[in-house]
Amino acid sequence: MEFEAVLEHIIALLQRQGRISYGALQRRFQLDDAYLEDLKVELIEAQQLAHDENGRLLRTSDSFLKMDIRAVHEWSRLKAACL
Repeated sequence: MEFEAVLEHIIALLQRQGRISYGALQRRFQLDDAYLEDLKVELIEAQQLAHDENGRLLRTSDSFLKMDIRAVHEWSRLKAACL
């Protein structure tokens, strides 16, 4: 699965669940440590859609949870296009 596809799946998971452990992400998507780090940088720093919680969990903000998933994908696409 390509990076963008994994990223979109994780964004959808975060919207549904609000938080997910890094271990669960690695198991679910068969990610190595470097791949997970790239995803964390993208979600936390680049797109600012999530936050790290105690170095073990990825969690979203309340405002992200209220967003429609289509709006999140569009926002991500537009932000990436601007970079």
